[in-house]
Amino acid sequence: MTLEILEKIREPFKIKEVEAIYPFRYEESMNSVLLQELARFNKLIEVIKGSLQTLLKTLDGKFVTTAEIEALKASILSNVIPERWKKASYQSRKPLLSYVTDLQQRLEMLEHWIKNGKPNVFWISGFFFTQSFLTGIKQNFARRFNYPIDQVEFRFEILKYTDAKKAENEPPQFGCFLQGLFLEGASW
Repeated sequence: MTLEILEKIREPFKIKEVEAIYPFRYEESMNSVLLQELARFNKLIEVIKGSLQTLLKTLDGKFVTTAEIEALKASILSNVIPERWKKASYQSRKPLLSYVTDLQQRLEMLEHWIKNGKPNVFWISGFFFTQSFLTGIKQNFARRFNYPIDQVEFRFEILKYTDAKKAENEPPQFGCFLQGLFLEGASW
């Protein structure tokens, strides 16, 4: 299972190359959000890859086992996210294999953004630090309309399925389109 996980996790993003395409700009806070997300995910990728490579070398007899490696091995065998990964990770209650699949999808979302430009519809659940994304949206609005950011409030509108499909092809006039927003204890 260790090799399977290693194969599924991409190499860290080359942030300097991405920054050349998406530089920090006052009028586009989403560039900053992207670069910050990449840095957070790179740290997680390095923790996962490093710990799995150490585990493999330990199993091959190249390293002496430690309590941390034993805990990592036990977590993998139990399909539980290792504690060391949790410390570097976004919050998740998924079992290990589902977590790895979820992580792959998040990394693919960022890769798509890098290759194809800022998406018209953002997968809000896919962000490592959602608050940074929400602040970026507020900053873009405040800067565009020369309005104090601390007075900008969110307003939400649920789109019909047909309108949501159109949103994929056309960016909003201002604000953003979201998918993956979960509501608890609400109905309409």
